[in-house]
Amino acid sequence: ALAIRGLPDRARIPLLLGLCEVLVERNECGAVEEPAADIVSAATRLRDGVLLAHGQRFLGLAYVETGRPVEAAELLEAALPVLRETSPFLVGPAAWALGNALVGLGQWVGGRTAFATASTAFEAEDRIMESGHAQWRAGNCAWDAGDVAAAAVHYEIAAERAHATATPDLYVEALRSRAALRADTEDLAAGLADLDA
Repeated sequence: ALAIRGLPDRARIPLLLGLCEVLVERNECGAVEEPAADIVSAATRLRDGVLLAHGQRFLGLAYVETGRPVEAAELLEAALPVLRETSPFLVGPAAWALGNALVGLGQWVGGRTAFATASTAFEAEDRIMESGHAQWRAGNCAWDAGDVAAAAVHYEIAAERAHATATPDLYVEALRSRAALRADTEDLAAGLADLDA
């Protein structure tokens, strides 16, 4: 990171992208902010929309993790259409981060859409466990938004995907959420029986 400061933008951006990837893998999202902001600035100067979207994704992720959901949501919403066309394998992680930002803002409908988008993208990449987690998060958002029917569907899909991938924690959580939803909104006795089971 220190060695590349004097390089031209075109040479620096790929190295900065690699640095951001490593920091994210190491769970050091706070440290991603500076190189990601550098990517956004350089890509803007170069008028390169694809590189800009990659920088926005990283900067948005950094903002989600450091408690700045408004800025995170703006960046991630701007990046997603470009990533869909150029880097579909990044749509799942970007939409997941957007869902987290929108949940932080209490925007349940938008959060549900973002997590459902993440689920679809993960499924397309054959990442079924992640798709199931995204379905569960979409269900939570739908419930918070008052859309009980949609929440139930999301929880059922999450349970199916958790079962298919032998992910017991998600499986139990999806079943628990579906039973709690049933007890809260449909049939208290049946929901309690589901929770007991």
